[in-house]
Amino acid sequence: KTNPDGGQFLPEWTERLEDFCGGRLPTGSGLENRRLIDRAYAALPVERVKALGVKYNAPFAILPQSSTADLPVLYSNRDYRLVQVARF
Repeated sequence: KTNPDGGQFLPEWTERLEDFCGGRLPTGSGLENRRLIDRAYAALPVERVKALGVKYNAPFAILPQSSTADLPVLYSNRDYRLVQVARF
């Protein structure tokens, strides 16, 4: 995929990915990174999910069902759940 910003916001995008991976990007190869990122995101503790909600001004998050973060569920299906992270 071509980056429409031409790399202009690459540092911010990298920081965001690192945040949602628990501070470190996976070092897998190709599409393997997708599974590793998903696994790292699901492993974030509830305190980290809440802190990311504050940092990115996001009152809601979509978490995989495998996430152990115990937050109020607004919607759930087989794979994901929409949770309330914070009140703004």
